[in-house]
Amino acid sequence: MTALVRRPTEHAALAAACRSPRRLPSVPALMAALLDAHGRGDREGATLAAHRVVRAAGPEEIPMSVTTAAAAALARQRQRLAPVGSNERRAAGVAAVLLDSARTHAGARRLLAQHRVPEDVHAAVLALLDELATPREGDDAPSSGVVARPDGP
Repeated sequence: MTALVRRPTEHAALAAACRSPRRLPSVPALMAALLDAHGRGDREGATLAAHRVVRAAGPEEIPMSVTTAAAAALARQRQRLAPVGSNERRAAGVAAVLLDSARTHAGARRLLAQHRVPEDVHAAVLALLDELATPREGDDAPSSGVVARPDGP
């Protein structure tokens, strides 16, 4: 039985291809491909061309989103820094628990709606969840819990 032998340059070539930016064709060229696929009745080709048109016409910078784990860590940090007994501290604690329990920020809001929380704390938790869901300036490293849209077709 022969074993698969990888060429030493194969891994390097794949790694370089993953790092290189993928340039999309121009929007008019993609629209022509979309019309051609539609005329031929090629639904998969039309779907692919339509998605590429949207990606090519979209903004270069896509807003990043903060993961719930990173947001929960920020909420716990806020809780530690808030004055003892304050609504800010209570709201940060509730937000941390909600974000730890939910997979998404919207899920954390749904969990909040399912539980009885004093009105003033409820409003503070909603405000904090909104604040934690938006990335801050300078938080663009993956280690900070910010996730970007992957490149590719």
